Amino acid sequence: MINDKHGVLATEVKVVVLSFQEPPQGMCPYVVLAGSPQTIDENNDFAEMCIDPCKEAVKQVGKLTIVNTSNDGVACEVEGNKKLTCAYLQGEENQVSLPDPNHNVKNLRYQLGGGSLPASIGEHVFDPHMLKISGIAAESWHIDDYASDALPLRLTSASSVEKIIKSDFDDIGNLSVTLLSLVLIRLRSYAVNAWVIDWKQRSIYTWVTFLWLTSFHTPGNTMLANKQNMLL
Repeated sequence: MINDKHGVLATEVKVVVLSFQEPPQGMCPYVVLAGSPQTIDENNDFAEMCIDPCKEAVKQVGKLTIVNTSNDGVACEVEGNKKLTCAYLQGEENQVSLPDPNHNVKNLRYQLGGGSLPASIGEHVFDPHMLKISGIAAESWHIDDYASDALPLRLTSASSVEKIIKSDFDDIGNLSVTLLSLVLIRLRSYAVNAWVIDWKQRSIYTWVTFLWLTSFHTPGNTMLANKQNMLL
């Protein structure tokens, strides 16, 4: 895409935003630090490059600490997330990495329901054809919009689960894997986004969904990066 004034437009822009806890009165708690044009999910060290001067500023100012860094958790960010988390566990860093659980859910919608590669647990698979036969809206499972948070929620809604159950499929094994996966994907999103829920319940739901959703096998390990981000 060409803009006459500024040339070729970037496919996407990665932006670093600083968020301050307990800022002085009248100060905005958010500051946009930098931005970088890039291709979709480009693998680069832009985030790490920006955090280094922040660490140096914290040392110079004193009485400050960097609590965490948050990101989508796409494939290109796995190594950075792992490096920071391991450094924290070894006592070398005060901050932790927080990959976005909503991004896990969006990745799972494609990896389980995209249909290009079978996702299996034991002898059974997540069967995307059941979604089609049950009359679930195609936009929920036929992936055109990768960024939407609403579509994965619609796919994993109670209405979608009821439609699949009422379709009365004979293949109980694949049906069970498909239904349970939809319910647990929804539960994973609920564990993070629900407004009123005890922290212990959040932990239990996150742990249970982690165990199930990282147990899938796909040829070529297309889910590996997402599994690693869920672990981190």
